[in-house]
Amino acid sequence: MKHMRKGIALLLAAMMVMPNMPASAENVQSETQTEEVADVTETTEKAAQNVEETQVQEEIESADDASVFYNTGNYEVGIMEDDFAEDGSYTINIPEENPFFPYEVQFTCDGEVTDEWFMTPDDTVEIGGHTFKVSAYFDNTVVTQMSLNVAGDTVTVYPEKKEFTNDGDGTMEMSLLPLTQRNLTVDLTGYTPIELTMVSTDSIFTGADALKDTDKVVWKSAYYDDDYSISQSGDKLDLSTNTSNGSSSWEMITGSGDQLDKNDVRYYVQVNTTASQNWLIPTVYGNNAEGIREELMVSDSQYYDYEKETRKYTVTAVDITHSNKWLALKVNEQIYQNPKYSTLKVYEGKYDSITDAKNAVEITDKIFAADMTQNGAGYEVKDWHDSWITIVTFDAAGNETGILPVCINLYNTTPDGYMGSGSVMKYQNGYYNYIDKTSHITSDSTGTNLTFELYKGYSVSEAYYVYLYYYKMGKQNNAAVTAAFEGRYASISEAQTAGSMDVKDDLFRLNGKEGYKADYSQGVDFTIFVGNDGDLNQEIYHYTVKTVEGQTTKPNYSSNSTSVDFTGLMDQNGNFVAVDFIQPTEDSYAEFNYLTITVFDDTDLSKIAPCFNTDRGVSLYAENGNSKEVSGMSYHDFSNGPVQYTAVAEDGKASKNYWLQVAKRTSGNNLYVNSLADTQAKTVNQNGVIYSIREVMLDGYHNYYHDIVLANMGTQSIPNLKVELNSDQVVLDQYWTLSGNYELSPLGYDNGSVKAENLAKIRLKPKDGVEAGTNVSGTVTIKSGETALMVLTLTGMVGDPSIITKDIPAAVKYVPYGTVIQNNNKYSWNKTSYTMVSGTLPAGMVIRENGEIYGVPQETGEFTFTVQLNNSESSFKSDEETYTLKVLDNTNDNVENATDSGYELRERLSNVVVGTTGADSQNFVSIGDLDEFQSLYLDGQELTKGSDYSAERGSTRITISTQTLSRGGKGSHTIALEFRQKDTDTLKRAAQNYIVSDEKANSGNNSSNGNSGNSGDQNSGNSGNSSGGSSSGGNSNGGSSTSNVTATNGTVSQTEKDSQIVKQKTITYMVAAGDTLSKIALKMYGDRKFWRKIYADNKDVLKNPNRIYVGQRLTLYFDLDETQNQSDADATVKTNTYVIKPGDTLWKIATKLYNKGYYWKNIYEANRKTIKSPERIRVGQMIELP
Repeated sequence: MKHMRKGIALLLAAMMVMPNMPASAENVQSETQTEEVADVTETTEKAAQNVEETQVQEEIESADDASVFYNTGNYEVGIMEDDFAEDGSYTINIPEENPFFPYEVQFTCDGEVTDEWFMTPDDTVEIGGHTFKVSAYFDNTVVTQMSLNVAGDTVTVYPEKKEFTNDGDGTMEMSLLPLTQRNLTVDLTGYTPIELTMVSTDSIFTGADALKDTDKVVWKSAYYDDDYSISQSGDKLDLSTNTSNGSSSWEMITGSGDQLDKNDVRYYVQVNTTASQNWLIPTVYGNNAEGIREELMVSDSQYYDYEKETRKYTVTAVDITHSNKWLALKVNEQIYQNPKYSTLKVYEGKYDSITDAKNAVEITDKIFAADMTQNGAGYEVKDWHDSWITIVTFDAAGNETGILPVCINLYNTTPDGYMGSGSVMKYQNGYYNYIDKTSHITSDSTGTNLTFELYKGYSVSEAYYVYLYYYKMGKQNNAAVTAAFEGRYASISEAQTAGSMDVKDDLFRLNGKEGYKADYSQGVDFTIFVGNDGDLNQEIYHYTVKTVEGQTTKPNYSSNSTSVDFTGLMDQNGNFVAVDFIQPTEDSYAEFNYLTITVFDDTDLSKIAPCFNTDRGVSLYAENGNSKEVSGMSYHDFSNGPVQYTAVAEDGKASKNYWLQVAKRTSGNNLYVNSLADTQAKTVNQNGVIYSIREVMLDGYHNYYHDIVLANMGTQSIPNLKVELNSDQVVLDQYWTLSGNYELSPLGYDNGSVKAENLAKIRLKPKDGVEAGTNVSGTVTIKSGETALMVLTLTGMVGDPSIITKDIPAAVKYVPYGTVIQNNNKYSWNKTSYTMVSGTLPAGMVIRENGEIYGVPQETGEFTFTVQLNNSESSFKSDEETYTLKVLDNTNDNVENATDSGYELRERLSNVVVGTTGADSQNFVSIGDLDEFQSLYLDGQELTKGSDYSAERGSTRITISTQTLSRGGKGSHTIALEFRQKDTDTLKRAAQNYIVSDEKANSGNNSSNGNSGNSGDQNSGNSGNSSGGSSSGGNSNGGSSTSNVTATNGTVSQTEKDSQIVKQKTITYMVAAGDTLSKIALKMYGDRKFWRKIYADNKDVLKNPNRIYVGQRLTLYFDLDETQNQSDADATVKTNTYVIKPGDTLWKIATKLYNKGYYWKNIYEANRKTIKSPERIRVGQMIELP
């Protein structure tokens, strides 16, 4: 082990401090002063020269004779008895500047190692009968001590605990400035979440001096965005976020509190708390059918506080019959044994202000009811409903010590265990793919039959993976399954004796398994056990799982993502350009899609190719372009402003616009804001002052604030930058503002890279009391001192989304065509769609919902039509644009020119001579990838693969029979290949003409001879197109069918009243083994809450809702009112999507849209990937309609 002797330690400490001593301002020194300095210098130099010679001997001596060792981080120092002062004390010189206290030092004495904390610079510790002190250097620039006041207690903040080593040299960095990060920790365990809502900074020291009351401290949660709170000494901080996890991290900045102050220092404070998930204990009572009050079992309760605005306490009660419920809470004393508050009060509603809360209805006696057996005791809550309460605490003197608004949600569940149907999967291309459209469950005395209907094309005789679910207390709990066996058994021991293998891991997807693989075409029996043999409550399930063929084609679940990330720039020589970025989420303009990349003044912007990444299936197009952009290869001119891009999603529906600007540094000072380039902002420069309109959207999508990023794109600093706001609707954020006290630096350059120190931000927030829907108005003026640089006129909307595509490229007859109509919609939540409102398209062409004009034109000419852009946001007007599509004749030149680069023909067709003996087929080969090949067209008609032609690799090698090529008769013909690029669905094509003639007419010319058109065209009027088109407005499930089915266990018998308008359908349901009213309601109505309806409709046979028996017949009633607003329902169905509204259930949606509530199952099956349970749908969720 290495040890350092005291003398070396002192010398190194002296050498570290000396360069930081202030130099004398005097030019002339006295002879004595000069000699003193010379003596000190000579002594220091000699000491330094002798260090190397004496170090080894000192270490040996220290190792043998030292009585105490200390370590401040990475080196042990030995102290001899003669090193101690006369009073037996010793002073440790801390090697680093501005150490944070408490300061940790490790001591070794008589073989015992202890870690000691010096709580302040004046603190001492006793080791081996000696008193140890510390000496430190402070320059009063950074925080060196801090304590918090929590519920009247003073809590010390500590630095991170050290990991002591002995592999260094005993020295530290000469300076920590500029300090980018210091990690601190504070122990707040034992305090309730409410006590952490009003924490104050009790003391903060910078060096030896306490922070003044006027000094600023800036706080924010390290987990979330940059929403800072500025406080001064004694101000209250809310540190209650993430207590449910037991820890949180906070960011603290000390100094002036100005975003442009480069002397501010940043700290990260780790806050350790008691995990608060179970800090409250609930009690729930309800009234049964006879009105008798009884306690309900609580299966689960959880407190969540990941965000302040969404603090939630959820309680799940085991209940399906009680119509009214009351809740009481108490603090869990096992977790919080000594809360600091004296009094706790509760108020109805959500409040952030104690004054507002105290003016509300107090419900303390209800929430903290002492005796819940009394009628009316507790706080009445509704199932599946948000109930906000606000808890306030007070100390013994009546001072407020905390305020905690929390949302209470009461859920209910059945006490029964039950099985869930799971799904069927096929392992393909490295993935498990779902292949079942729906499942059907029937039960009889022998067990349950689970039948999976597969999608069309999947053979039932193949082996597939099937998995099931087990639920208990309403929660999926597959781990509770004890065993599962293939076959039918009465006990686990019987199955084991028979040699059956336990397949529970496979069947219930436990321990990394993905299902039980078998051929289910004839049915596979399973016996599932929950609980061991002999357990009183053991559950046994007998299931027969079977697959049957279906007639429904599996939907193509394409991605609707339009995400694009621009990552850099390439110059015209293919070299990367030195750049920096204004991050898209930093500026709130539009939909965070006005993007900026900054470059230096020597960058040529006339030919730049952006580099970018996209999500799967996204196709990126530039304005007026009909070919997909290629990262780092598609060049554009950025010298005249932004270039607009449109990202088209894989699903052919979603699209999003991006405006990319490349901002270049200019001489002087140049204040840049991204929205200035928007043409609708009407930006002008008048006498050196920039005037522009700025759209402000203070909504949830923009986090309820609006950020304006300022960039100094000049070469000089902008001094005294400040902002002035004049508005009745918005205010400036405390931190993200500009005071005028500091400058904004220019764009810098460091070692070949752009150094971005030129950014500042302005944040606007709604004024208190301003109601939602209020139009924003006013001005933001940005100044340098008193000189105005920019005036932004605030408005709620820049303009309605509109079509920007003015012209579309020409098409060629019989050649596949595709181009996209673009718009300037900035909002992803505003869904756009296109329809043709007038005019005519060429036969074979359609306009898709996403704006793609697609098809294979069957005729030539000019076709004028009007397209309407429809916005889902009702406040936006629709927009129309009229186009003329010119379809060129299929001459040789036009057809040849239609072939896309990268898809050229490698092997061409020869002319066909009828009546001669020749080859039975020809090869037609494109260099395009076979995986991208879609269709083959002959004179605009799609040919059938397998009968008309075959396709194989060798790029794309088409073999087509002479008979097919001759099908159109004598004359010129056009053959065309359609490709869709991988993962982008971008249309590409290759085409050629050839001639069919008889032997006498054959002149020997090949297909390169001129041809003015197709003289043998027999199909010019055919507008069919199987590969494109808009989505169907019809619905295969929209009709009504009636069948009479003999009622068996778990099945239904349906009858309809014979009338022109069916008012009601009744179903006779036979109770099966394991049924409860809740299960029947979920199965038949899609919602457990309908058990009450079943009970009310069958009171003549049901005396107690908890007592039903196998074979009992229940009558279920379904309202089918077809006199509702059918036009609205039809309009919704035709869109194939529906947005969940308040109060909706799948049953209600099915009744509204299909007039058949039991169609809820079809909706559920079509959305199983996004709807995990038919009972759990959320407002605003978009679902697909089958």
